[in-house]
Amino acid sequence: MALVNRIRRENPALHSDWSLRFFPTDNDQLICYAKIDEAHDNVIVTAVNLDPRNVQSGWVEVDLAVLGIEPRHQYQ
Repeated sequence: MALVNRIRRENPALHSDWSLRFFPTDNDQLICYAKIDEAHDNVIVTAVNLDPRNVQSGWVEVDLAVLGIEPRHQYQ
């Protein structure tokens, strides 16, 4: 729990919900969302497995424009 709280403190994108955006997945057992700070300096993309018993996999359609990323630029 200490690690989760530290991550929350260190990432301004996690301090509010105004920027919450969901991305479509091809598996109903997965959700993916992003949160971005106001300056677009801190972007968090999270994929969550909703199935408590099984490993799930799938594809996510990430909207790069929402993240402030030009499609022709590299990113990690």
